[in-house]
Amino acid sequence: MSTKFDYISSKTCDDFCQICPFSKQKRLPFPVSTSSSNKIFDLLHMDIWGPITITYVDGHRYFLTVVNDFSRHTWIFLLKTKSEVQGSIKSFITLVETQFSTTVKCIRSDQGPEFNLHQFYSLKGIEHQMSCVETPQQNGVVERKHKHILNITRAPIFQNNLSKLFWNFVVSHVVFLLNKLPNKVLHNKSPYDILYDTSPDLIFIKVFGCEAFASTLTHNRTKLDPWARQSIYLGHRRGIKGSLHYDLYTKEVFLSRNVYFNENSFSFKHIINHTNSENFVMSLISFSLDPPCWRSHID
Repeated sequence: MSTKFDYISSKTCDDFCQICPFSKQKRLPFPVSTSSSNKIFDLLHMDIWGPITITYVDGHRYFLTVVNDFSRHTWIFLLKTKSEVQGSIKSFITLVETQFSTTVKCIRSDQGPEFNLHQFYSLKGIEHQMSCVETPQQNGVVERKHKHILNITRAPIFQNNLSKLFWNFVVSHVVFLLNKLPNKVLHNKSPYDILYDTSPDLIFIKVFGCEAFASTLTHNRTKLDPWARQSIYLGHRRGIKGSLHYDLYTKEVFLSRNVYFNENSFSFKHIINHTNSENFVMSLISFSLDPPCWRSHID
């Protein structure tokens, strides 16, 4: 007995409606990735975050993120323009070869022109894998890392009422912490553990943005001058055994090792509450944060 559905059911698999893709085609599903690297620096995930409209006079608007697939250790490079990306990648590859006595085998990124270093990759024997256009899922490790970094970055800014002008210090400190915290993906080891095969020293880590009192230099004070300067803790600077601070009164960023921390007090929050916020934030731009211009010292 014939039914009204006989025509539909009699259609074969060879029939293809060209109108359907035009009218309702969807993206194909992404399978769960089970591949992983076997050694450090076998695979690096890279991506650029930015631009941000809020900048200091140092002009940082972007940062390049590099994630080691095996250890999940993360490095960021603060950038003024995207043109600095290629130089940062070359410097990082040289750092890996010098400090870890190994070579990078593969780099995964999007198709941004900043990552097009074909001649350099060929010379180093590096395979460059690129994600498809508008398919960040294919470079998901570093995309998720960006989200993680920014989620944590917003917390101290809101909690301590910090000016957003300090975003580059906060981001650097967040990455510094994430590299030293246990990770479920690494079976509760930290990226630092995996990369350096030793446990990180956590005793010197303090609450970002807290009140700090750094010793003043003896040759800059008289007998009745204060022996310490009140400041805000801004994290650490790589390669120096000291911490970064911002003097609320002289508007200087400086380095010091003789510091007492009050991790339950946040001076910036109190000053903002008693000052015109907009004028105070704009006054911060009266000094330069470029490293050669810092009043840097280890007392």
